[in-house]
Amino acid sequence: MLHPNGLFASGDLVITCGEHGRIQAFRLPLLQSVWERDLETGGGATLCDGLLVLCDERGRTMALRSGDGSIAWQRELPGALIGAPQLHGKVVLLTTADTIVRLDAATGQPLPPIPKGSVPWGAPAIGIGERLVAPTLDGPLLVIDTAKGTVLYSIDAERNTRVLLAGTTLFVVARDHGVQTFPQLR
Repeated sequence: MLHPNGLFASGDLVITCGEHGRIQAFRLPLLQSVWERDLETGGGATLCDGLLVLCDERGRTMALRSGDGSIAWQRELPGALIGAPQLHGKVVLLTTADTIVRLDAATGQPLPPIPKGSVPWGAPAIGIGERLVAPTLDGPLLVIDTAKGTVLYSIDAERNTRVLLAGTTLFVVARDHGVQTFPQLR
């Protein structure tokens, strides 16, 4: 099943991802139906340059052209995915316990992955400028140089900490609802 919060806008199109795998596109302002598809895949979605990138928890990933719903590319990734795909520029980030898989959003071609260190990844990585922030299973957040794929430093955090992004500001929300703010990553 797709996440029920899958509502995306692309130009004059609105695309919905329903909880039973139905994806529909409507043209604004009258919400005229443009296309619809029923998919078995489910788990998350993101929109990038006219492509709706979908994935399921088993690693099946595909991109649909937003204009007509046709398949632009498909990939089978090794390992179960953690969370929905994330977009960083024109790169799709898909996180497994062992690897942050990076795909060119336009073609689906693999880019160099970022392997885990000594602790598995615990939540989807998010991109901020030239950095990725990757939560580990044990809590700390690793800040990674996207060009080199190397860990620059870590941010202390508890297990199951939520990471939110607003513009270029990173918010780290602890279980007790305390919030750390990082206006800029070094």
